[in-house]
Amino acid sequence: EWKNFLERIECGDSDFTDAEKMEELRKWASYRGQTLSRT
Repeated sequence: EWKNFLERIECGDSDFTDAEKMEELRKWASYRGQTLSRT
């Protein structure tokens, strides 16, 4: 799932210097955490 996320936002493993990409990472982690807590 992590690799798919990186492909979707066109980002490498350590290329999170862009504020927009950081926001996408925060959203992804939040959505991922909510999914895991419901299973």
